[in-house]
Amino acid sequence: MLAVTSGTVTIALTQYMLKDGFLYGPAGLALFPTVSAVVVTRARQAPLVNLPGFILVLVLLWVQGIDGFTRLNVTMFVGTGIFASFILALALEHTARYGFQLELKLEEQAHLDPLTGIANRRRLEDRAREEVERARRFNRPLSLMIMDLDHFKGVNDRH
Repeated sequence: MLAVTSGTVTIALTQYMLKDGFLYGPAGLALFPTVSAVVVTRARQAPLVNLPGFILVLVLLWVQGIDGFTRLNVTMFVGTGIFASFILALALEHTARYGFQLELKLEEQAHLDPLTGIANRRRLEDRAREEVERARRFNRPLSLMIMDLDHFKGVNDRH
């Protein structure tokens, strides 16, 4: 996040030092706020990360005595970048949450029999591994009981 703020500050200072820099180069000020959408962990942080750079740009415009259309133009470019970063951050956050939910659903489906909803062999093996580790960790005995029902296939096929 510091890199984003530093980038915005660097571009703002460069435009401040160049003759008519704010007049011809405000598009660069929209770049770094947009990039901030990738580095924030929550979408609501995107505008806050860009606030120091935005304040600096306003101060530099005021110090340089720029007013009128150029001040509005530069402010709108920076504001558009901040708005775009917020929208992009929202989309990325939504996509990440959806992907995580999908991953959990797929993991659950991989461990359950689709017909009965009962845990399958893969889940049994995972659970057994967890319990063996727990017994070792707490130095506790562990028992396992397995039942086999004769002719269960017929019951399963009928019901």
